[in-house]
Amino acid sequence: LGMKGEERAMILLRQCWGTRPLSEQEQEKLNNVKSLCQGVYPALALLCQDIEISSQQIRFLDLSTHQEGHKSTNCDEGSAYLIKQIHQPSSPRCRLTRSEENRMLGIISRVKSFNR
Repeated sequence: LGMKGEERAMILLRQCWGTRPLSEQEQEKLNNVKSLCQGVYPALALLCQDIEISSQQIRFLDLSTHQEGHKSTNCDEGSAYLIKQIHQPSSPRCRLTRSEENRMLGIISRVKSFNR
C-alpha cells in the first residue's frame, strides 16, 4: 500500500473512535498499542490517549454539556511529538490532525505559510 506501519496504525486507530465507551476488550487492545508505541511513536501514543479520554468522557455526557477539550497528561509524549515535528517533520499520515493536536497538546504545531 506504500505506507509505513506508523501511517497505517494512525489510520486504523482513527477508525476505532466511536460514540460509546470502549469495552474492556477494546480498552485492553488500546493499552497494548499504547505500550508498544510509547517512546517510539509519540503521535500514535497521543492518538491512543485521545481515543481513551474521549471514550471516558462519553460516560459522563450528561454531567457537563460545556466541557473544554482535554489536554494530554503525558508530557513526555507531547514533547517528543512536538520536537519530532520541528526536527523531522512526519508525513501527513503520521501527524495528528489539527483538532487532535488541539485536544491533546492545547496547541497546533503547524506553521501556516504565507503567500507573497
